[in-house]
Amino acid sequence: MTLATRNVVLIVGVVLIAAALAVYLVGAYALLYGPLSDQSFAVGEHQSWFGAQWPVTPNGAYHSLGAAFVLALIAAVVLAVSARLFRRVSAAEIYFVMLFLLSLAVELFRIGTPLADAAGLSALVGVQLTRVVLFGRLMGALSLFVAGIYLAGADYPRIGSATFLLAAISFLVVYLVPVDSREIRATFLHVIGGREAIDFLIGFLTVGTIANCLIGWSRGHRERGGAIALAISALVTGKELALNLASPVALALGVGLVASGAVAFVLVNRSSYLWY
Repeated sequence: MTLATRNVVLIVGVVLIAAALAVYLVGAYALLYGPLSDQSFAVGEHQSWFGAQWPVTPNGAYHSLGAAFVLALIAAVVLAVSARLFRRVSAAEIYFVMLFLLSLAVELFRIGTPLADAAGLSALVGVQLTRVVLFGRLMGALSLFVAGIYLAGADYPRIGSATFLLAAISFLVVYLVPVDSREIRATFLHVIGGREAIDFLIGFLTVGTIANCLIGWSRGHRERGGAIALAISALVTGKELALNLASPVALALGVGLVASGAVAFVLVNRSSYLWY
């Protein structure tokens, strides 16, 4: 993948996120004040993570849906800035972190579940939206994991092939995993069969990402490696909190960590590539 192609990916990503944000706002208006405001829709009463399950209030479910909008907005802003700052930088870890941020926008598809329910559409619509969101989560976790591998000292030049491989792995998992069309969680996603296995997979990738960043820092592969490790640690930790917990405190903390981690990553790398 050439540098020009990577730049196109970032620019197209910004455009797509902007369009998705606009559609999200239209959908939210339709649910709250528009033609669907007088229609009822299912709201999940429970959330689960690593096999644990706990009750969630309707307000918590709505806050979770709102956090998806904020995450996508952060991703759009950071991607737009990065497309300008790093247009001449070919560092693979920057590309994969930006790919992770792009994957956060997929969370906007969650609003389609209450929209489809309020409009009287088949539950299969929500099932497919759940698969799309799961694909984005896996793709994002794998992208950050690969970014950590590059920070640890890997030098694999075929970035395009790596991207397609990550997408293929994510698609395969999403294609094979069963999804229950009858029950949804408080995050407006349908219940996924074998959810604990997927949680542990993403957890393993999260821990592996942080470990690789720390290895790269200890080996001195990158200038300001400690700051980069902290930034990515904030990204992965905040992402897990914002996507899996539905309480206002956890959501605010998760979104704040993602925002601070993304900004810190951009600033630290900008200082490293100041003359590009």
